[in-house]
Amino acid sequence: MLACAVRLYIWHVTPVISRDGMEFIKIAKYFRDGNFSDGLKHSYHPLYPLLISLVSIPGIGFEISGRLISVFFGMLSVITVYIFGKKIFEPQVAFVSALLLAFQPYAVRYSANVWSDPTYSFFYLLGFGLGYMAIVSKKSGLFFLAGMASACAYLTRPEGISIILIVSFWMIVQLVVGFGKSAWRGNLNRLCLLLAGFLILSAPYIIYLKHHTHAWTLTQKKQISNVSGINMLWNTHGDNQFFEDASYSQKGAMDDLVDAGKGESSSVGSVHGETGTGGNSPLPDSVSGQSSGRKYFESFYKVLNTLVITQQYPFLLFLIVGVIHTIKIRENKKVNFYILSYISLFLIILYFLKVTSGYVDYRHLMNVVMVMLFWTGMGVSNTYNWLMSRVPKRQKYQAGKIFSRTGVVFLCVVVASILPKTLRSSMDQAIYMDAGIWIKTFYADVPSILTSDPRVIYYTNSQWIETPVKSSYDEVLKLAKQNNVSLIVVTENITRHVPDFFLRLNDNDVKELLALETKNRKVIVYKVL
Repeated sequence: MLACAVRLYIWHVTPVISRDGMEFIKIAKYFRDGNFSDGLKHSYHPLYPLLISLVSIPGIGFEISGRLISVFFGMLSVITVYIFGKKIFEPQVAFVSALLLAFQPYAVRYSANVWSDPTYSFFYLLGFGLGYMAIVSKKSGLFFLAGMASACAYLTRPEGISIILIVSFWMIVQLVVGFGKSAWRGNLNRLCLLLAGFLILSAPYIIYLKHHTHAWTLTQKKQISNVSGINMLWNTHGDNQFFEDASYSQKGAMDDLVDAGKGESSSVGSVHGETGTGGNSPLPDSVSGQSSGRKYFESFYKVLNTLVITQQYPFLLFLIVGVIHTIKIRENKKVNFYILSYISLFLIILYFLKVTSGYVDYRHLMNVVMVMLFWTGMGVSNTYNWLMSRVPKRQKYQAGKIFSRTGVVFLCVVVASILPKTLRSSMDQAIYMDAGIWIKTFYADVPSILTSDPRVIYYTNSQWIETPVKSSYDEVLKLAKQNNVSLIVVTENITRHVPDFFLRLNDNDVKELLALETKNRKVIVYKVL
């Protein structure tokens, strides 16, 4: 209930749709109309927009449907952490881990907007838990279910393939160390069931990708070797071409995070309360002149720094305590190595991605943070036990009982340490919606609008023409006239696209129609003369 309440509150104070959300809704409309060909052509994976199209019944719009799905799967993710935490560890660790996810700033904010992350997180955690239980129990049915969960995660976001890779890896390890013909046969059968569960759901999409791209691939965003950066590691040496060729989803997510430095973004970049692009920024142009060693070291540092920001500083101490406790007691070795395999896979891939492209997203690092929740929960539990062992004797009986009155107070203090970031309002984004509605009201017949921020366009009936990056004022005017654009919408980030816009602004070229401004945001609507 707490997870639901906090997500509904953030929904209320996040009035503007995310950039990626606009694309998901566009795909969902294709699916609703039965136009699966155009819907599947998009680089976004299809499961989340397909769910939106199914939920968007008359009376419930696409945006509301997308948010409802996010809230629903966000809550299911919390429940999933508790269920598997209880089976794998103990009830106390399970409860604390679920509580931390319920209030995790990034998880909450993704769950309150039109993002695929909550849907992906649920299937990712489901596959993670089922995969471990299958490996331990060796039950055939669990392997098949783990494969299906991995397929659903993959159909939501390409990195969902990680589940099938890691579980398959541990199955291959068991094949290698297995003794006897019967052991080999049993492990091989279970591996086949895992792959069958994955392919029964994912094969149609993979076959479509083969037909559409004329190559065997797992995603239209980038080849796996390019996404990981491995294929380009020895060829780029500072070349930022991968970043320049990034998909709209990468650019959109990055712009959302850049907005964070000026207030709350439509994603979650402002959760860490710092300016700039954080872990999402491209490497500067000067990187090419740096030594390779320094470049690799800086990429390593930036990935770890972004991970710490995503983890949240107050929880970092508890994570360290949990890891130390895990190493000290030497229990649950198998599950700890299983968790470590997920962490290692994502950190290695994201490191290479940072080296080659300069692009690392907080969303990607949530894959690491979510599996580390159990260690963090263990750290919170052990910290409480340690504190209780050092209070007066009359309270020692509460050690190990985090559900006691003292334990509840302690958990409230832990949650309160991140609550301001979790509950931070994004109401200042409403001016994007207000500007769009104003344009729709007074300029409904305008066919297209030139702007760097598509969120304004979402609330109009017009087509979006994107303001080119690193363009000049004269180039923007030329582009507007070439496309018969009558309105130019400028937001606070215009100088990142057109550095000389306000310096060259001329009343003979454009006329100001509307200006909206908050402390950190600005929207100005100009009419091209």
